[in-house]
Amino acid sequence: MTSAHSLLEGVASFSFGKLFVGVLCPQAFDIAPLVADLRQIYGDLTLLGADEPTFFSFDHTDYYTAEMGPGLRRFFVAIDDLYDPEKLAEAKQKSCLLESKYMVNGSRKINLDPGLLFLHNLILLSTKNFAHRIPLFGGIYGEVTLLYHNKKWESLPWTFPDYKGDAYQALFTSLRRTYHAQLNNNPACSDLLSSPTINSF
Repeated sequence: MTSAHSLLEGVASFSFGKLFVGVLCPQAFDIAPLVADLRQIYGDLTLLGADEPTFFSFDHTDYYTAEMGPGLRRFFVAIDDLYDPEKLAEAKQKSCLLESKYMVNGSRKINLDPGLLFLHNLILLSTKNFAHRIPLFGGIYGEVTLLYHNKKWESLPWTFPDYKGDAYQALFTSLRRTYHAQLNNNPACSDLLSSPTINSF
């Protein structure tokens, strides 16, 4: 009779991904203290985009306007070290605590959206449950937001409008190249790079 232990012997551990955080804030918000806090929480990081960071107008919805005010914009940071998916829920929990630090009179002034990028997809996290989301841990859910197929990103029925756009996807393509280079420089990741599920550039 096959034991449970022997069945698990062939199960590989999770491959590390590239953690990033989308930061939504008002135009007048000073991002320097926040970036310092993000470094304190997640470790060394890089501000993404040609302008380090590049700011994107957040004008496809007014969902956050009542709480955070008009004229919102978003930028992204990426954590330099590769990230363990087993700690993915923890990454979102930490971002929620940091949002609380910047609250004014009970209203948020920032919204933080951590996600994890792999060669084949991009995962976002949420505290809200929907049909397409999977419970992870501690009230945190994950969803596959974008797929990478045939050398391009593909959206899904639930993908947020801004993540469907060329601007975001160009930024994530650049981040994917960075992640790919990190994997190439890590001998422990050779199995991942040779997987038939991974598309070449």
